[in-house]
Formats: sequence, structure tokens, C-alpha cells
Amino acid sequence: MRDYYVKNGLVALGGILLSALAVGLLVSFVQVLALEKLPLILPLSTVREISLQDWTRVFAGCQGWVILCSLLLALAWHVYALVNSGREGDDRVLWVILAVVGIAAAFFLAYQLLLPASKGRVLAIGLTLFNGALAYWLATAPFTPPTHKYDPYLAAALRRKAVKA
Repeated sequence: MRDYYVKNGLVALGGILLSALAVGLLVSFVQVLALEKLPLILPLSTVREISLQDWTRVFAGCQGWVILCSLLLALAWHVYALVNSGREGDDRVLWVILAVVGIAAAFFLAYQLLLPASKGRVLAIGLTLFNGALAYWLATAPFTPPTHKYDPYLAAALRRKAVKA
């Protein structure tokens, strides 16, 4: 039984780290670069005196906090799934509650930390919500322990495709 917890705990931690890496790379290389080019498409005006480079640095910092929050919630899900391994059941409601908490935290962080921008703020908040949800889903759907592996949304389809490949 101990091997079950060690193996699945390591898989969960690996999934959390891979999720952090994947979403962090997405933020760093795709979204920040896109936002730096944003004034060519959509003028980004700021409320206070702040340069675009400083604003994108604030955006990247906000994304770091959002990803960390999502991964802590994913860790809580994995701990629950490991401890509750004695019975198989549909605990999708708990998974959804944790996802909603993560999205609400992402919105709060984005709303508080991304204040300097007036135009482009909706896009930045939207990207923040997407990043938080993606980090949580990537850390939970493919790496949830076997007794709860189909609880995260789209996990069944993901696992079916992985088996067929």
C-alpha cells in the first residue's frame, strides 16, 4: 500500500512541476511577447506613468502568483485523491469547486495587480483566467491517482487518446 502512495504522489508532483513549466513557458515566451507587440494592434494606455516593459513585468509577476495558486489547489486535489483512495467515486464536484476557487483567485489577483492598464486590461485579465485554469487542469487531468482519474473534466477523453496512441 505504501508503494501506491509513493508512486502516485511522485506522479502528482511531477505533473504539478510539468504544468508549472508548461504554463510558465507559455506566459514567458508567448503572452509577454504578444503583449509587448500589443500597442501595434491595440493601443495600451496606462493610468499611471508606467512603461510598457514595466507593465509586462507586472503582468508576468501576476501570472506567477496565479500559477502558484492553481498548483497549490492541484496539490490539494492530489492529496485528497490519494487519501481518499479506498473508494472509487465521482468527486468531480470537489474538483470543480477547487477549479472555481482557482479562477476566482486568478480574477482577484489580476484585478488587484493589473491596475495600471486601462486599455488592454480585459485581455490581460482574460489571459490570467486562462492561465490559472490551464495550470490547474494540466496538473490534475493527466496525473490524478487511478481511483479518481476520470473526475477532472476531459480526463476520460485524454486518457482514451493516450491509450490508443
